[in-house]
Amino acid sequence: MKHSNIFFPIETIDRELDPKLVLATLLSDEIGYIAFAQHDLVVNLINLSSSGVYFGKNIMNPNKYQLYKVAKERGFIIAHLDEEGVYQGSQPQIESILETRLDVSKMQSDDYVFTWGKFQENFYKSRCKDLNQPFIKTTGHLRFDMFKRSFRDYHEDRAEAYRKKHGRYILIPTTFGFAISPWGYSDTFSKRNGYGVTSFKTTQIIKDWAAQLHHLAHLIELIHKISPIFPEFQIILRPHVAEDVLFYKSALAGLNNVKIINEGSSPGWISGAELLIHNGSTVGLEAYFREKPIIHYEFNSNDETDSQIIKKIGASCQNPQEVINSVKEVLKEKKINNNEGFDEFDHSILCQLKNDDYMVLPKLLEEIILDKLSQKDIKTASIFILYITEYLYQILTVIKKPIRRLFFPKLQRIYLADQVSFPGFKKSDLLLRLKKIEKITGKKIKLKFISKRIFFLKLIKK
Repeated sequence: MKHSNIFFPIETIDRELDPKLVLATLLSDEIGYIAFAQHDLVVNLINLSSSGVYFGKNIMNPNKYQLYKVAKERGFIIAHLDEEGVYQGSQPQIESILETRLDVSKMQSDDYVFTWGKFQENFYKSRCKDLNQPFIKTTGHLRFDMFKRSFRDYHEDRAEAYRKKHGRYILIPTTFGFAISPWGYSDTFSKRNGYGVTSFKTTQIIKDWAAQLHHLAHLIELIHKISPIFPEFQIILRPHVAEDVLFYKSALAGLNNVKIINEGSSPGWISGAELLIHNGSTVGLEAYFREKPIIHYEFNSNDETDSQIIKKIGASCQNPQEVINSVKEVLKEKKINNNEGFDEFDHSILCQLKNDDYMVLPKLLEEIILDKLSQKDIKTASIFILYITEYLYQILTVIKKPIRRLFFPKLQRIYLADQVSFPGFKKSDLLLRLKKIEKITGKKIKLKFISKRIFFLKLIKK
């Protein structure tokens, strides 16, 4: 088997895998095998390769600039698309967050930056100091298109399984990573998040942390109040991967119809839910595209820390009684409309609020990859050596597991948190996903599974 150094790195399987699988099938069958791998492994493979395309965000973390330099020295094109794009606060706060996500001025002219909206595109263009700048273009993110009618059937099997297992349920996604980080407060207040970088960024982190603690406390109070009032519903709380699950298990213990579940991906849970209650999570935005009844619970509104788009989605409730009334409306099968319409600024943050053309990104990425492949100067890592190294990696993982658990509790905590984001690929699971994509797109896909950390796929030519 021969591949072409086209890398799709994965950091969080539940969030990233499905959109990237669909994206790969929307490309030309002339591309050949595309490598899907855990993002740290991709870096290792780049060090063994020359010439290729890296499609993702991880290598462009401002704190990992050396990784980017190595990739460029080895002839790789970077096509950057962030997994986050709808941020909290007004324009100054959003611009501050964008600066911590990507230093576009350090990228080269043969690189690409794809953005969720025109606002991000214009901001990054303003940060380019000379003509040696990457190509920057608004494309949106395919994760939202997968909730629209063209791809909606993809999630229905999981939705049906969740309904069968749990019955009628209310979904509550959470996003309080600063308040209850699984990596501890040393990560919350770190340069990675902007703390200590500038006075403005430090102040913003403190505000976000304080706001999250406030919202978290009131959300826990809300769940305790609605749980006994609506026993006919299961209440599924789905923590963000950057949250400490043990906190919720303690804070919500004893509520018989409340379950804390972080398995599976959010689209299936959204599709199966009767109602979604959110507090600023982008899962609320996904539910909007899925046309689900939504409640936005904001006990105390704060324009500096709230997302101005997401707070408009669904019925806005400021106290538990208003939430209870809205849930009763859903039980009467009444539709819940957005509490406020989207404006031009919202559209500039996320183009898919009014644009249904999901082929913008696939067309651009296909052109980039085919142009790179035409240069014919590619050196790839040996597949045989990859099999051997992955086998040895699995043995080392087994050896390290009890040692870490017994003697290094801090490392064990970090390991468990990382496992939530990336538990590993499963061949049987991938085959099920690809079968659904084949049915929707009408294309045939070949899978080459290597290990829990890497697999390859390509389209079969007709």
